[in-house]
Amino acid sequence: MQLYAAVKERMEAMQLHNMSWIEVQFLKKAVDVLCQCRQTLMYTYVFAFYLRKNNQSIIFEVRTLLRIILVNIRH
Repeated sequence: MQLYAAVKERMEAMQLHNMSWIEVQFLKKAVDVLCQCRQTLMYTYVFAFYLRKNNQSIIFEVRTLLRIILVNIRH
């Protein structure tokens, strides 16, 4: 995966700047957690698609749209 390759490269660079191998291992764990969160979100959207329309599903849709807008603003 491209993300893991970039993190591995960053970890090696950090080790060149006087950080030990063990000190940079948090980055790999962070990427693992990030990937897990993305997968959870992916299935959440599918689940929300099949929900009956009610106040909670409408709130979820609005929050999703707001997240998309925020991500686009940041880039």
